[in-house]
Amino acid sequence: MKEKLKQHSFSFIDFVIGIANECFFANGSNASPYDVNFNNHYNALYDFDQVVDPDGSNIPEKVIVDKKTKSIKAEYNNIDLSDVQVQNVKDYCVNNNIDCDIKSNKLQSIIINKTSVGVTDDRKWKKEL
Repeated sequence: MKEKLKQHSFSFIDFVIGIANECFFANGSNASPYDVNFNNHYNALYDFDQVVDPDGSNIPEKVIVDKKTKSIKAEYNNIDLSDVQVQNVKDYCVNNNIDCDIKSNKLQSIIINKTSVGVTDDRKWKKEL
């Protein structure tokens, strides 16, 4: 006898409850599926990784998402940087408003927040004539 498969659908009520939970019970532990800007955070992290390590051998050890502050923190495993690389990373971070932690020419972590370049989608609305 064939079993009838139950069909689960995501209703409008489920959607509203999900948004309410994100708004009222935010704990900062993960990104909201309704917050499209976290995709831009990860794009900014990818761009940063391309500057620091174009061959892709050093990836972040841990990425921590904090939805309360709308930021992500990428922790690295003490990536050794030359003096030129340190200056390039610092310049990149300053130009893109990214907080970076470098100690003794070793990259410790970076924080990409909502004010980092490319994270907030700045739209220029054109007025129709």
